[in-house]
Amino acid sequence: DNYELTQTPIKEYDDLKEETKEYKDVKLTKKNTAFNDFRSSSYVINAHVDPKDSKEVTFKVRASDKEGTLVTYNFDTETLTIDRSNSGVIVNGEMNKVSHKVKKNKDGSVDLEIYVDRSSVEVFNNDYTVEGAMQIFPGTKSNGLQIYSDKNAIGNVKVTPLKSIWTNK
Repeated sequence: DNYELTQTPIKEYDDLKEETKEYKDVKLTKKNTAFNDFRSSSYVINAHVDPKDSKEVTFKVRASDKEGTLVTYNFDTETLTIDRSNSGVIVNGEMNKVSHKVKKNKDGSVDLEIYVDRSSVEVFNNDYTVEGAMQIFPGTKSNGLQIYSDKNAIGNVKVTPLKSIWTNK
């Protein structure tokens, strides 16, 4: 028998969701500016990415000029990697990267759901299998988002900021 552990994000997240920002048919080149105005320390990304001629797409979360956590999907190897080696305070330098095999869709695209908050990143694929989770400790000014590919991938992306559960900040 083959067993696989799956998780579903808790329904309580729905109560924390703010207004979703939708980005349709964004050409995810390294120079795209679609996400430059986005700022939040906690959010959910729902992304459908068509690789076109790209080998990789990268989501730089909790980003600033100096730091960010990289969530990268490689279409050729069907591998998802989370890299926190430049994510602020590093607690355990030996565990800065995790990688998992993630099957792409039949049409070659990939669907990812990425939960980001003040101290963690969790990535789910389209059947709610956890593909990676990492603790991160970015600076308070690292609240930007960049999404880019190595060539000309096209993305349909929804980004939903989440309210804090902490009422006394």
